[in-house]
Order: sequence, then C-alpha cells, then structure tokens
Amino acid sequence: MPKLHYIRANLGLVLVVPRETLDEQIGALALELGPNLARAVDRYTRSEDLGYYPALGFFKDQGGLDPALLETADHVEWIVTNLIKKQLAVYLRPAFSAIRVDDVRLNAQTLPRVRPSHPQALQLLTDHYSPQQARVALAVTSIEKRPPAAGFDMFVRNKVHSWLQQHFDRLTITDTRLLEEKA
Repeated sequence: MPKLHYIRANLGLVLVVPRETLDEQIGALALELGPNLARAVDRYTRSEDLGYYPALGFFKDQGGLDPALLETADHVEWIVTNLIKKQLAVYLRPAFSAIRVDDVRLNAQTLPRVRPSHPQALQLLTDHYSPQQARVALAVTSIEKRPPAAGFDMFVRNKVHSWLQQHFDRLTITDTRLLEEKA
C-alpha cells in the first residue's frame, strides 16, 4: 500500500479580481469608487499640504472625507472580500482536502505607495483605491500519493497557481510556508 503524504502550507497571494466579476456583483459602483476616493483624498492632501496620501483609516479617525463615501468604501470592501473568499473556496476545493482563508485585505485599505508630487499621482491613486486588488492569506492541506519531485513548497505553490490563474486578471504568490509534511 503506498504511503500518503499530508502537506499543510500557508500562502500569501496578491490577486486582481476581473472587472467583469465586480460589475456583476456591484455594478457601476465598482468602477466609480476608485476615482471618487482618489479625487477626494487628493483634494484633502493638497489642501492640507501633506507630502503623502494617508490610508483610508486616517480619514475614518480624523475626518476630512465625506462619511458616506467612506461608508460606501467599507460596504464595497465587505462585498469584495466575501466574494474573494467564496471564489477561492470554490476554485481550490477540487485541488485540496482543506482550505482556509485567513485574511483578505483590499489594497484600498492600505497606505498608497504614491506621493502627491508624482506626475501621474491621481491615476495611480485611482488604481490603488479600485476594489479589484487584494492581498490574501491562505492555508491549504493536500493529500498526495507520492512525494513531488520539486519539493513540497514548490508543489503547493504551483498547484495553487494552476488552479487560480484563469479566474483572476493577475495572480502573484508572494509567500509559501510549508507547515507540515507527514508521510
């Protein structure tokens, strides 16, 4: 009887949800949120003469942006993060015996990596606040009949990539940590 190999791993992903998927779930709101947030944040940053663009959490604590706009951003974040969790479960279920999505964080909630002095600041800020891009922390378990030739961590990485790549506009696996391998 062949030995079974139990492989548990944590992965970090950066993915971009297709615009069409967001249109189906949220409609025009998905397309308008990024530009509306970018204009409002840019206007505030320039009026306060800041040398950086604050994260959205700053505006929740300090004010400065329309509360309805921030509430809309929170609502869209909730919808998109839940959509991503469901999609990951559906797409990875055939490939792994167990899947756990530990965290989904939209880029819009992080500190923008652009400065107001950049010539294309508004466009880059618009892209940043789009609800399409997210960082995901994922845990998976796989049961295999034989050990992979490339090593367990590369095996898990390639398996996740092959099962997800066709469903997202962009997929980058930023981290793979093998937790356990038992034979």
